[in-house]
Amino acid sequence: MHKWLVALALPAMAILAAALVQMALTKVWPGVQHLPSVAVTVDSYFAVLLTTALCFVAGRWLRRNIRTRGAIALASVAPSIFTAMILTVTLRPLDHVAWSSPLTQFVVISAVLPLLAVLVGWGATSSHGARAGAV
Repeated sequence: MHKWLVALALPAMAILAAALVQMALTKVWPGVQHLPSVAVTVDSYFAVLLTTALCFVAGRWLRRNIRTRGAIALASVAPSIFTAMILTVTLRPLDHVAWSSPLTQFVVISAVLPLLAVLVGWGATSSHGARAGAV
């Protein structure tokens, strides 16, 4: 039971931690929101990169320590909810979405990356372990 809770909570904590770090960054350095960038403020790019990295590490850690299909299924829950929430809120009027807009593209990519990062982190460890065992 403990392992299932860890698998469920680890990616959720990664997403939350990145959001808190973004908030801390803007409190410590408010000028970061005024740096020139294409679609959003620089701190948003930083938050997406940090979320992606932490979710990758979570997926990788879960693969090395729990190693069950149930763990990856549970690890996918929080990033899937995150993706659904972001896309539902931001792309609600689908007939009026400017798909070529850099902001729309940023939102879609940033919504999907945590889920992809968990899955890639899980898969990267399994392929590395398979190669190591074959040697």
